[in-house]
Amino acid sequence: VWAGEEGWREAETCTPSSAARELINGWAYCAECILHGTPSGLDNAVSCEGGGMRLQRAGRESGAALRFEPIASLRPMTVLVTNTNVPRSTRRLVAKVRALRDAQPALTEALFGAVASVAEAFLAATASSEARLSAELPELVRINHGLLVSLGVSGAPLAAKDRPFPGCVHDTLYAPQAPPLRTSSPPPRNTASPQS
Repeated sequence: VWAGEEGWREAETCTPSSAARELINGWAYCAECILHGTPSGLDNAVSCEGGGMRLQRAGRESGAALRFEPIASLRPMTVLVTNTNVPRSTRRLVAKVRALRDAQPALTEALFGAVASVAEAFLAATASSEARLSAELPELVRINHGLLVSLGVSGAPLAAKDRPFPGCVHDTLYAPQAPPLRTSSPPPRNTASPQS
């Protein structure tokens, strides 16, 4: 959506070619490496390809190849994303989990396994009815948030007692038929002029 002289309009969309998406994905991955150190590549892959993807290691050993699989059963949904204003560094959080894994490998692997089980339960719910997904999603978010807290990568601000679900920042966690979000004012324009 963009604001023109005539008001709000839907922007025309085009899909970049496969070669262009591969180039964009590569550069996005390089940026992720600068910010995060050793990213999985999932964020940039999903951003370039759209939809949902499952990330799995080809083996149990550290350094095993990663495999990205598109999730065909994932239906479109409205998700609320907010800025918690909690400063964080992904690089530090990953290092913290790595240190926990080194100190407590069996427990950390059990937590990773539980996170994977939550992800599988989510995929099963998305492949079934809207009613099942709406009923199960809040509980899955709560469980997953508890696992992330146990791994040391999430904390108290997201688990505030005044929220309907710990880990949720709004009453409507999942709205299958919600209209696209609109703001009441147009987005800020870039008024900076190019410098030569």
